[in-house]
Amino acid sequence: MWNSKIRESKASAIADPANPSLQLAEGSSIKSTARSDSSGRLTGVTPEAIQRLAIRLGQHAKQFHDQRVQRLASTSLQADERWGFAGSKREQLWQAEVIDPATRLVVAFAAGVRNEQLIGSSESVLQILQDAAARVSYPQGVVLFTDGEPSYEKS
Repeated sequence: MWNSKIRESKASAIADPANPSLQLAEGSSIKSTARSDSSGRLTGVTPEAIQRLAIRLGQHAKQFHDQRVQRLASTSLQADERWGFAGSKREQLWQAEVIDPATRLVVAFAAGVRNEQLIGSSESVLQILQDAAARVSYPQGVVLFTDGEPSYEKS
């Protein structure tokens, strides 16, 4: 946790996947994560620090994904989108993803507000599909499955 003022033990209690009582990954809110660690004690970390840590972890995960998910031997890919909530029930977050159905590996991913820019525009869908194709060893031999969203047809 370079350039961070959070002690490693506290950061692990908040975000370490080896920790069986994960806070952030188990769906705990930022506020409740700031209140208690895995043993139920107060962590002494502010919600703002938790947010910064979550952003830093997300950036690291994206870099790790970009480095490791290359030259896949996939023969089929599945493009789909789904929604959830971010922050409150008034803020729907949509994610568009391309997965390998055999391994369930997320090959390409985009998240944001569901609008023409994320799902509805053929440019963004094309960008996600091109990202997925670039990660496959033999993209010409891949079968693409979708749910029939019209923007996939445009791409």
